[in-house]
Amino acid sequence: MTHGFSCDGERIVARFEDAELELMSSLLRQTADLLEDAFAPQEPTSAETGSPDTFEEMMRAAGFVAGVPEVPADPAVARLLPDGHHDDPLAAAEFRRLTASSVRDRKLANLRAARAAVESAQDGLVDLDPDSAHCLLIGLNDIRLVLGERLGLRTDEDADELEAQLAGSPSDDPYLGLLLAYEFLTWLQETLATALLPD
Repeated sequence: MTHGFSCDGERIVARFEDAELELMSSLLRQTADLLEDAFAPQEPTSAETGSPDTFEEMMRAAGFVAGVPEVPADPAVARLLPDGHHDDPLAAAEFRRLTASSVRDRKLANLRAARAAVESAQDGLVDLDPDSAHCLLIGLNDIRLVLGERLGLRTDEDADELEAQLAGSPSDDPYLGLLLAYEFLTWLQETLATALLPD
């Protein structure tokens, strides 16, 4: 198992087992896919023409309703793209209209760059420049947000309670696998953040 990231001169490095690299690559890809799928154009509603025939249908096909981006139906995506205003639905809708696409595009670019960095490992060694390390740091956080939502984690106490609940679970329990991945990525993110700190 890896010992976590450390600073080696101007590089940030860590050595991983193949299974750990595959896990990180897969979760980075799945998180990017989740964002892409949530904003994919909707199927046309006009079967005869094969394309939207009203302004509202065109807006829906582009991911908008009445000119405002929809709140993501998937709570995990909503956690990746949170509302700017929790107490004001109109302000939140305007915030989404102005920022949703650009935030999503930045996150997708970051997740792809992080995945490329992980997949460039040679003999298990992930060797990052500072920019790639920052991409991976943000990517790990995005994965943890998705896993945390799937596991119902909102506080440190939630994680402790779930860990206690799963203590006697069989090794093939899917929630146990998700929790172990969450804990691994949390620890890994901490080592990466520490390695990026200036001397």
